[in-house]
Amino acid sequence: MISKDEILKLETRKDIYDFILNNPGLHLHEIQRRTNIPLGSLRYHLKFLEKLDLINIKIDKNYKRHYVKNTVGANDKKILNLLRQETTIRIVIMLLMPGPYHIYNGEVHFQKSLKKYETFEKNYSIQDIIDLTKNWPKSDHFHIHKHRTTVQFHLQKLVDINLIEKTKKGKETKYRLKDEDMVWAFLIKYKEALSKKSIDEILNWREDAYASITDKILNVMWEIFPHPLHA
Repeated sequence: MISKDEILKLETRKDIYDFILNNPGLHLHEIQRRTNIPLGSLRYHLKFLEKLDLINIKIDKNYKRHYVKNTVGANDKKILNLLRQETTIRIVIMLLMPGPYHIYNGEVHFQKSLKKYETFEKNYSIQDIIDLTKNWPKSDHFHIHKHRTTVQFHLQKLVDINLIEKTKKGKETKYRLKDEDMVWAFLIKYKEALSKKSIDEILNWREDAYASITDKILNVMWEIFPHPLHA
């Protein structure tokens, strides 16, 4: 039987395999765009890798998505495919953010929404999600300029895969992430596969926010327990 190393001996084939390993779930033309391998050659190598059972292909609507065998679980595949939709990922990002005030404080474009949404609640109704971004410029990576029914449709898909949950606040239905830490971990793990500028920005914001919190904690600690060299 041919070994995996022998199958991947050809440099181009190994490059394709490694690329799919690090970027699971991409379709043919996206792989071609990012690797710059001629389409005919790419098709040949992908067919070869599939035939030798090193990659598998999952059909998602009109796309054939490529995965290295036994590396991405069925549930992760569902989430990946859903988060590749622009409106869906932006809704998830909205649910991760501790109120836009704390990210965009001082930005002129956001002043109208800031007055109402200075909150760490992360528990929004459909109307909240629409209102939060209606004053944001369409060039912004976090805007959701969509009709209510469209937002509701994407929210329900996230509910169906158990990523978010509905809660009741009086007569109003609100939405929140079921496991925020899991979502952060997922975005970090599959950042390259999702390839969204909005994900880069939210991860950079999180890193900055955590660094800021850490600095504040350290400053308080030094006030309570002064460093011997600076006492």
